[in-house]
Amino acid sequence: MAPDIDWELQVRGRAVLDAAASTFGEKRFASGRIQQVPRPTLHLYAVDPTQTEITALDRATGKAGYGLTVTSVRFCYAELLAFYERLTEEDLPGDACVSYGVDAAANALVFTLRRLDDEVLSHVHERVPADAVRITVEPRSSHAIAI
Repeated sequence: MAPDIDWELQVRGRAVLDAAASTFGEKRFASGRIQQVPRPTLHLYAVDPTQTEITALDRATGKAGYGLTVTSVRFCYAELLAFYERLTEEDLPGDACVSYGVDAAANALVFTLRRLDDEVLSHVHERVPADAVRITVEPRSSHAIAI
């Protein structure tokens, strides 16, 4: 049985998440995630967070009833979205790609391919930095999945 969601805790967590997005700004905020089970924790992903910012957010999360993790990442969400939009301007070559999308926690665009395909990989790497790409191969995947 799934645990009950504490909606008041969720609202307080969302307020801290919004404050974190404001603290880091669009050019540095990558993502955030609220976790209630097993221990209420706010997970934040940001470009070059400072100790001063982490300390202030830790105070806010503590008051809201949450623990805090902050992961330093290479790309902000706006950059990841720009990479994604650049790729959507034209179809990927061939039929190897099953799906792709932004995974803010992985701080990358994630691709699921039926097989490694040099044409797809070249196309992607010409448009997206290599450290913003994650490839998974699922050889028996038979259809595209929307992300």
